[in-house]
Amino acid sequence: MNIEIPLYNPEGKSDKNLVLKTRFDDLSLNQNLISQLVYSYQSNARAVISHTKRRSEVSGTGKKPYKQKGTGYARFGSLRTPIHRGGGVAFGPKKDRNFKKKINKNLKQLALAQIFNAKNTSKEIFAIENLSIKKPNTKSFIANIPKIAFKDGNMIILSGKHDKALYLSARNIPSVDIKAANDVNIMDILTHDNLIVTKDGVDSLGSLLSGSKTPVKENNA
Repeated sequence: MNIEIPLYNPEGKSDKNLVLKTRFDDLSLNQNLISQLVYSYQSNARAVISHTKRRSEVSGTGKKPYKQKGTGYARFGSLRTPIHRGGGVAFGPKKDRNFKKKINKNLKQLALAQIFNAKNTSKEIFAIENLSIKKPNTKSFIANIPKIAFKDGNMIILSGKHDKALYLSARNIPSVDIKAANDVNIMDILTHDNLIVTKDGVDSLGSLLSGSKTPVKENNA
């Protein structure tokens, strides 16, 4: 199933569409699939920093506090046990815990295609010609953005390749992010209100979602 994304000219008008090819027959939104992938991305990005020391890690002597028998007290082998003040923690969090979750490649691409289709239906995706910025300059970057009536909120621009000049030109704008189309994931799409894709970015997405390197096609509106 293909996705037709409107292509806007510098004046902010759309007179043709770019066809984003996918290899999936059904692009209806699967909420369970999306929620599972979001949970997996969040788990993979989790920084495990909470750590408590066990009895082998706390400082202290290893000497037996008192003899085994004859004192009238219970047996006591070490001052570093969890039941003693200053000892180790029995079941505390450890920094060696692994929260990583494997994400199936086909499901990841299917969810990405579904999100693109839903965003395109909501008119939150805008295709533009390739942004050509030779030297990093924020004013030039803003001037090259077509005069489109974007929705209120932030935006992400997907280019066909890593463009250092484009990234440096937009990094001073808090509400704008730049990313290569091949590196995009559903978290990038879900956390931005507007999605701008350059013409070569649509081509890269088509190669990713269709499994081919067919160049992007244009349809006159």
